[in-house]
Formats: sequence, structure tokens, C-alpha cells
Amino acid sequence: SQNTTIGSLVAGSRGAGTRLDQLNRPSGVLLNNDGDLIICDSGNRRIQLWSRNILSGETFIGYVDCRQIFFDELGDLLFTTNKNGIFQFTWQGNKNVTTFMRKAGGKFPPKSASNMSLSRTGNLYVADSGNNRILKYTLGNDDMDVVAGGQEWQSSDLAHLTGPASVIVDDKGALYISENGNNRLVRWTVGAKEGVVIEGKKAELC
Repeated sequence: SQNTTIGSLVAGSRGAGTRLDQLNRPSGVLLNNDGDLIICDSGNRRIQLWSRNILSGETFIGYVDCRQIFFDELGDLLFTTNKNGIFQFTWQGNKNVTTFMRKAGGKFPPKSASNMSLSRTGNLYVADSGNNRILKYTLGNDDMDVVAGGQEWQSSDLAHLTGPASVIVDDKGALYISENGNNRLVRWTVGAKEGVVIEGKKAELC
């Protein structure tokens, strides 16, 4: 709450462990519309749902080396594995479906996928923060295209990116990218060679 200086425990207890009320090296967390937590419990190779005011989690995806988790535009869950695999988990009434989407690889796989966005046409955009670039994976194609940034060095030039932390795509295919390294939010339109600053330059964005 506002003005609180001491945190409260909402998931996990008594150190690392395998029980449903314990976590082991959690590497990602999301908050859904119901206020429940979805946690990538990487040390236990599972993804859990922690409902509000419940002191233990429910494993709904198991035996998976999850690394990061995200929601796409449609509210489905995307998660990555330690082998650059990208999966989609869909809630379909009483039936839940996990689909292998693609291996984020090609000749030059992402160094660190900090965030993803799935377009309505099925293309996946990955913020590859470690390589200062945004990657596009086309539906049905295992390889990728660099659609923004891509230089090895850090730069504030609008033709480059530095530490892109997140990316979203609109209905026209324009990308909105937050750059931790440049403290700004930029928009890259389809086919553009450089971005346009929407917000920041000096503001802290996450």
C-alpha cells in the first residue's frame, strides 16, 4: 500500500523447496486480471498459479525449464525455456492447451529475451536486450529478422537501440519499444530505419 516501508510475503515460505507453498529460484511473475500471481518457478521446473489470499500455489504447467513468462495481446500466456523454445499456453474453457510455437534461434539466437509481443497475425516480436535489437519471428518460419536496432555497441542514435526492455506491436505493425539504456520510449513503423521518440530521453522507463 501507499507509504508502506515493509513488504509482505505473498508467495513462497521458509526458503527454497518443492512443496506447493514453496518456490525455488522464481525467474518471472505476472499478475492476471483477477489479481492472482502466475509464477515461473524455474528451480522446480513448473509454472504456478497463486490465487489471492491462498498460501500455496497450483501447478498448471509442469516439467518445463521455464525462464520468462509474458501475456500476449489476447491474454494467452507465452513462456520461454532454457533452450530458446517459445511456447504458448491457452485457456480454452475446461481444457488448457500448451503449444510449441517456435525455437527462437536461427543462425543468431537471442542473447536475452527480456520481453515478447505476439501480433494478431501470429508474428512474434522479441526484445533481445543483450544484443540491442528487436527480433521478428514469422508464423511458420523458424528463422528470424532483425526489425529494429541490432548493433553490438551502445548508442543514443535513433537508428539504434540500447538495452530494449519491452516491445509491443499495434494493429498497423508499428513497434513501441522501451529502452533502459537510453531512458526513452520509441516507435518504429514498418520498414523504418530509425525510431521516433515518443516519451523520455531523460525519463526513467521500465
